[in-house]
Amino acid sequence: MKKVLTFIIFLAVCGCSNKNEIYHGYTFDDIEKIDIKLHKYKTSKTTTQDIENELGSPTFIERNEGKLVYFYIEDIFNKSPIIGEKKMYSRVLRIDFDSNNIVESVEFYTVEGKGYFNNSDKTEVKGNKMGFFEQMQKNLTAVGRENQSQ
Repeated sequence: MKKVLTFIIFLAVCGCSNKNEIYHGYTFDDIEKIDIKLHKYKTSKTTTQDIENELGSPTFIERNEGKLVYFYIEDIFNKSPIIGEKKMYSRVLRIDFDSNNIVESVEFYTVEGKGYFNNSDKTEVKGNKMGFFEQMQKNLTAVGRENQSQ
């Protein structure tokens, strides 16, 4: 009986284990290379087209008096099985352009807590909803898979 109970507890723990951080929005894949990009944007005559070709479409665009401001935002959430998702911080890349669409200033900063997207609107993604036993099976079969791919 102890072995069965131990096995059930083991399965429950495996079903609850997952990566604690969740990323929403733009993803800054290589944070170390951001400084190099920022220096390049500040010192050369980089245009909106150059930025979009390199970074893709911004998260949102602000227009002020004929000038553009691009925002690339990555929201980082902490997820736990009991509490759910809680926003930890946002990373923001803000690029200001002059009236000729040439980079005027560049900032990269972190916003603690709620950040930019504070509303509760969410896009519901339709897909495969796994049940309890499917999640446990997926977690159990994924153990060690990361090391095998190297």
